[in-house]
Amino acid sequence: LLAFPAGLATLTLLAPFVYIQPAYALPPRLSNEAQLPGDVTRTEMRFGEAIRWIGYQVEKTRLEPGGELVITLYWQGLRPMTANDSAFIRLYGRDNQPVAVLDTYPGGGMWQTTRWTPGEIIADRYRLRLSDAVSTPAVLRMDVGFWNFDSKVFLPAYDGAGQPIGRPRHDIAAIVRSAEYSTPAIQYAIPNTQYSGMPRLSHATPISLTARREGRQLVVSTRWLATQDFIEAFTIFMHLVDEAGVLIAQADGPADNNNFPIRWWRQGDLVDDERTIDLPDGLAAGVYRLEYGFYRPIDGMRLPAFDAQDQPIPDAALREEIRIEN
Repeated sequence: LLAFPAGLATLTLLAPFVYIQPAYALPPRLSNEAQLPGDVTRTEMRFGEAIRWIGYQVEKTRLEPGGELVITLYWQGLRPMTANDSAFIRLYGRDNQPVAVLDTYPGGGMWQTTRWTPGEIIADRYRLRLSDAVSTPAVLRMDVGFWNFDSKVFLPAYDGAGQPIGRPRHDIAAIVRSAEYSTPAIQYAIPNTQYSGMPRLSHATPISLTARREGRQLVVSTRWLATQDFIEAFTIFMHLVDEAGVLIAQADGPADNNNFPIRWWRQGDLVDDERTIDLPDGLAAGVYRLEYGFYRPIDGMRLPAFDAQDQPIPDAALREEIRIEN
């Protein structure tokens, strides 16, 4: 009979320190940028005349539907403020669909902008849960800013040089389903599998490629398996050439309609890419060839390609012969 009230008494004594105090704890503040963690992604934006956004830090950059994004935003007040402006975070997934929204005063509501000390850096940490129904695979994009609750007006955004800009969305994480996209790394991305003896790129293998004509367009669908992690940005090139190798038409661009850029691909990811090639007027029926692969946009370097015997393929381009009818 004494155990129950004793337990309640213990819980009552601990609650202010274990539950209440952490929930209302003030955000950490840094005196200068030298104290920033080394893995902070720099943004260098300003909102209004007094708020500087230095960067952000993401705890996990690979999430599943229903997962939780833990992110820390680093703010700095440039001068004393007389208005308590609200911060907001907007998260977007595939096809720019909103997946999470947060409006709050900084510091989880505990460190309003009128309390900021000019020059001091605020480490503003948040948790945002994704819906279980969020579409995959996708890159998670974040929009951040400030607005005035009374006037409902967004503070204008400026770059580091003080020039007006829109609010760019930042790619902060990948959303994937482990059952669909991580397991294949164990099943396929090892020697002597059904995909090892076929033409491939150094970091990815086309599991399937289909092409269909729709009027004056050729729609090409490719399913890619990432066999290694990507750490750089690459673009897909898809060229239609004739039997003499003369370029007829092309459709170069980001993978998966930019929903899941290649730099976010990790070993085992399966990604479907569809692109449309505009066919020239008067194109004769006959046999043509698709030449495709990845290139690095900053310098045009193509990702190496290899044939079924593991020999380098000229021009680092995979090839697929197709017949086009009128």
